[in-house]
Amino acid sequence: MKKLRVIVFKIAKYWLALPMKVVLNVRDFPSNIKENSRDNRLINLDNRTLRLLPLKPILVKPSKAKLPLAKRLGETATVTKSPTKLSNVGEFLIIVKTPGGEACAIPVDKLPSMIDLPLSTIRKLPDSYSQSYLFGMANYVAVSQWPKGQTTGKGAEKLTIFLLDLERALSVAIDYRVGNREQGIGNRE
Repeated sequence: MKKLRVIVFKIAKYWLALPMKVVLNVRDFPSNIKENSRDNRLINLDNRTLRLLPLKPILVKPSKAKLPLAKRLGETATVTKSPTKLSNVGEFLIIVKTPGGEACAIPVDKLPSMIDLPLSTIRKLPDSYSQSYLFGMANYVAVSQWPKGQTTGKGAEKLTIFLLDLERALSVAIDYRVGNREQGIGNRE
């Protein structure tokens, strides 16, 4: 049975994966870098500058805020914020090589796991779905059975794992930072 070795991690409520061939390193996110970085798009790590790809603020369900009283009662508006504090984006960094050859860092809350996904479990998402769900950052999905306690501490469970498209994720993150975040796309509950 052919398999694809991936690194699996959770951001917000989504399980995401990247092929190991693009993963350069996994390491802790040093607190001194989080506290001293003035730009939440770049970090200096191990004598090199890396682009930061914080997916958490993009994938977390936006908060709702009440509109001014002039609006009808019960209406809400979506409030989106670009992260201003790196201390809120994660404890670990997954250092990856983008399709363009540049290294970037994806912050995650918990240490990721490396698994072998059987190729038979990986399916292409329908085009209409892949363009809207997760802001189009995934084109493939796998359903994998995980052993008891490996993910949540509960019994064995089936996980839906989205294979992250790094090129698209970078594009979405850039649009998000400049305030072009699309409203109402994807299921971010």
